[in-house]
Amino acid sequence: MLKGNAASGSPDRANGPDPDGRERRVDRRVATSRDVPVVLLAGDRTLGPAVKMRCVNISTGGMRLEGPAPLVRGGRAAVELVSGQSRRRAVVGIEVVYSHVNHRGDCDAGVRFVKLQDQIVESNFIDPNGRLRSLERIGDEPGDDR
Repeated sequence: MLKGNAASGSPDRANGPDPDGRERRVDRRVATSRDVPVVLLAGDRTLGPAVKMRCVNISTGGMRLEGPAPLVRGGRAAVELVSGQSRRRAVVGIEVVYSHVNHRGDCDAGVRFVKLQDQIVESNFIDPNGRLRSLERIGDEPGDDR
């Protein structure tokens, strides 16, 4: 999916435990540095246009994001991931496990992957031709009230 840190080739486990002090990670995390579009969700609706967040590490169960989006614990969003060589895109649901403001004033958040309800995907992320819409264009298209 996203490439790891080529220099070390090792998983990123240095980001510490969740705020209550317990380490909950069960999947190996691989360091990366790639911008991903994130669209905040409220119920079955999107909240404004996508915000670019930096994916700092990723695993099969979740990822760590940094950036300007106001991600709050328990909040849900959709993120667009692109596989390495095939360039296939996927919209994946995320739920915020922890979040805090870092020294730069950006949000640092640990998120886990969750299933998006079919209704949310169909009404927000599929175009009239049945194709996956780019999250970067959500809220920017003419007549798009999402």
